[in-house]
Amino acid sequence: MKIGIAYKTIAEVRSFTTQDVRLNPKVYITDSGKEGEFVYDSTDTTTADNLGTVLVSGSARYKRVFDVVVRPEWFGAVGDNSTYDTTAFQNTFTFANASGYNVELSKKTYKVSTLTVPDNIIILGNDATLNQVRTDGTAVSVLVLGNDNVVDNLNIICDPTGTAFDNNGGIHIYDKTNVVVKNCYVKNHGVYGVFLSRVENVTITNNRFWSNYQLAAIRYNNDGGIWNNSSDILLYSGSSIGNKNV
Repeated sequence: MKIGIAYKTIAEVRSFTTQDVRLNPKVYITDSGKEGEFVYDSTDTTTADNLGTVLVSGSARYKRVFDVVVRPEWFGAVGDNSTYDTTAFQNTFTFANASGYNVELSKKTYKVSTLTVPDNIIILGNDATLNQVRTDGTAVSVLVLGNDNVVDNLNIICDPTGTAFDNNGGIHIYDKTNVVVKNCYVKNHGVYGVFLSRVENVTITNNRFWSNYQLAAIRYNNDGGIWNNSSDILLYSGSSIGNKNV
C-alpha cells in the first residue's frame, strides 16, 4: 500500500464532502478492474464524470494518473462473457480518440454487439476476445474501423446462430486509409472475416480465419466486388494482404 494516499471505492469518492476532499487530495480506487491513483484537481470544476478517468464529487474533480494507454475496465467493462461491454468500449474509444491514447485490453472475453472505432485509435489486444452474438439476421460486423487504426493480437468470435450467420462479419473497413490489422484470429464469420472497400494504405497481415459457414476470409469489394482468399493481392495504393488462412 502507498503511504499518504487514501484507499477508497468510486462510490465513496463520489460522496466526498468538502472536508473529505481537503483531507484526501490523493485517493487510490479499489474497485475491481478500475484500480488506480486519482488526484484532486483544484483548478477544474466543470469536467464531467466519465467513470474511467474523472470522478466528480460536488464541485471537486479527481483525475486518474496514467501513462499512454486506457482500458475498457476503467469505463465499466467486465469481460466475463456475460455482461454486454459495448457501451464501456465505445466510451473508452471516445476518450482515447479525444485524448490521443492507445486502448489496451486484458486477456478476457468481452461480450459485445458492433463496436465502431473512431479515427486514430490503436487497439492492443493482448490475446483478448470480442464475442458477438447475433440472432436477428441484421448485417453486422464486430469491429467497424476508422482511419489510422491499428488492431493487434485480438480474437474476434462472430458466433452466428439462427438466420444471422449469413450477414455476420468480423472486421469492416470502408472508405478508410492507413489501417493495419495484424496477428488477429477471426472465427465463425458468416460473409467475411475482413471486408475491404475503397481503401488505401491498408495492411492485413499474419491473421487467421476459421468458419463453418461461407469461407471468404477476406472480401474485397470494389466496382462490383471481388471475393478473394488469396495470400497476396494488391488493393489501392499501398495496401496489401498477407494472411495465413486456416
